[in-house]
Amino acid sequence: MNYEQELEFACRLAKAAGENARLIRASGISAETKPDMSPVTIADMGNELMVRGAIEREFPDDGTLGEEGSSRSGSSRRRWIIDPIDGTRDFVRGDRFWCVLIALEERGEPVVGVAHFPLLDETY
Repeated sequence: MNYEQELEFACRLAKAAGENARLIRASGISAETKPDMSPVTIADMGNELMVRGAIEREFPDDGTLGEEGSSRSGSSRRRWIIDPIDGTRDFVRGDRFWCVLIALEERGEPVVGVAHFPLLDETY
């Protein structure tokens, strides 16, 4: 199967989430601590909701699994996996080495993966 539409969507969405996080960071943020002792910010949570909402609109039959707990089942046997800010410690410190991760698995196999580093202007 060709996943060009899904790859283009994931790239566009990761870039939008990266810009959203960058703007939130510019206005000043603080981190809270999750039960696993890792940091989380309002940007993490906001990005996850933004990404999940876009997936639900574009691919309503697909499920989601979000790092921050925003998950839902789907009927398509496909699931989008979201890490809205990978490297939250770097994000909070103002370092450049954080990214937005979005992937798609179908029947348990990865088929699309995007990593967007907003402050490096690089997408893989």
